[in-house]
Amino acid sequence: MKRRGSTPADAALLGVGACFLLPLLWLVLASLDTRAGHETRLPEQPGLANFAAVMTPELVLQPLWNSVVLSAGTGAVTLGAAVLAAYPALRNQGCSEGLKPPASSRLLAV
Repeated sequence: MKRRGSTPADAALLGVGACFLLPLLWLVLASLDTRAGHETRLPEQPGLANFAAVMTPELVLQPLWNSVVLSAGTGAVTLGAAVLAAYPALRNQGCSEGLKPPASSRLLAV
């Protein structure tokens, strides 16, 4: 197998990768540092105090409950619309004989 040499494309890809990895590295290091700032550095004493500060019912449970309510409501509306759209398509005479349903039923299926 032929080995290829280093190219400018490899350097460009490494630069793009660094643009994605350095902010993630800062995010992880800053979350573990109790005295985090804007600079990227290793925490002197890593801790989970930052996580404990935001894990309060007002900041976690209320948004989680809002997400559950919105998801359940969206699911119920979608299910209701799907049932209402599927009923006429299934009652169509052409479907039982292997014929294509009319264009209006195909439009509802999309």
